[in-house]
Amino acid sequence: MVRNSIDEAIVLKSIRFSEYHKRLTLLTTKSGIIDVVAYGAFKGKSKLSGITESFVHLRAYLYFEPVKKQFKLSDAEAVATFDGIRHDLKRFYIAALVSEAVMRSFAGGDEHAGLFPLLADGFALLSSATPAEADLLLIQLLYRFLLIIGYPPDWAYCERCGAPLTGARFVTFAGGVGCERCGRSDSAVVSRTAPEYLKRSATVPLGDALRTGIEPTDVAGLKRALIRIVQRVVETPLKSISAAGSMLS
Repeated sequence: MVRNSIDEAIVLKSIRFSEYHKRLTLLTTKSGIIDVVAYGAFKGKSKLSGITESFVHLRAYLYFEPVKKQFKLSDAEAVATFDGIRHDLKRFYIAALVSEAVMRSFAGGDEHAGLFPLLADGFALLSSATPAEADLLLIQLLYRFLLIIGYPPDWAYCERCGAPLTGARFVTFAGGVGCERCGRSDSAVVSRTAPEYLKRSATVPLGDALRTGIEPTDVAGLKRALIRIVQRVVETPLKSISAAGSMLS
């Protein structure tokens, strides 16, 4: 492995490590997800301090230490800091949820090639999004994430009874899509136009998708549905959802 490399990266997670250091989880364009130590980045006067926060887009100068078998962040330049995400709780939890889902998926194989521009474009839009736009971005980011990793929801058949989904509305349960007959009191309900909206809007740039028509009553249902489906796909509860409380509902 080449010891020194330069890569673009998005900080998915940043935690304090020892007294003055940070441990980062990065989504990179070349290597997918990697864990990196940023020595001295927790010092207030360090150049790396402010630009190694979660959701920042970096140009990362990396060194691979063969003995410790770990990456070190030798230097970095901020491409975009997306400060607006960290200044608004709703935006913050949306970015946290998407980042956690990506980390849980491991971004293996060639998946990171599609995930990186999705997060870079999504976080740029999210940084200045209105509350209504933030809701649509959450829907778009989760649905496009499922498309990239190969697990889009099947809107053709009920996952419980196998019946064709021909009714006017769908329900979701435990990560699946089904008919109203199989639904429960806690099921998320969406209209037949909801999957049509997803398929149509997923073919245009992310910013244009925010202007694609959707029934207002479908927004809450799609958010709940996609969050459940993502949790099933990554096979673990996502901590950011419980931390956000009702903010993402």
